[in-house]
Amino acid sequence: MTSAQAELDLFAPEVSGREVEQFVAFLGERRGDWVTAAHYLALGPKRGHPSEDNKRWVRALAEASAGRICGGSRGYRLTVALSDGEFDAWRAAWLRSASAIQERVKRADLVRAGINAMTV
Repeated sequence: MTSAQAELDLFAPEVSGREVEQFVAFLGERRGDWVTAAHYLALGPKRGHPSEDNKRWVRALAEASAGRICGGSRGYRLTVALSDGEFDAWRAAWLRSASAIQERVKRADLVRAGINAMTV
């Protein structure tokens, strides 16, 4: 792996089911408060500096939670702890992000197709 590939780290870190359950339990103990990655890294079972790698690991925990954890700019919360309005806002933000990502991929496909046509 080149240093550029290591910097990009496009692949999420591996997390265990036990680590996911610990994060779910930690969030449950917070009675619905938003918890930042830095907060979890300071107080959770895998204590560490809030480096980008460690924050990526926390995002991977949320991703592996099978929908039980919602995350965003305010931090992480259990899905069941969100009010209807909070859930609707979270959902709309994620759908906007998904749409923007799909559009970016489509544009990259067009650029790539143009490059491939030029090299043939």
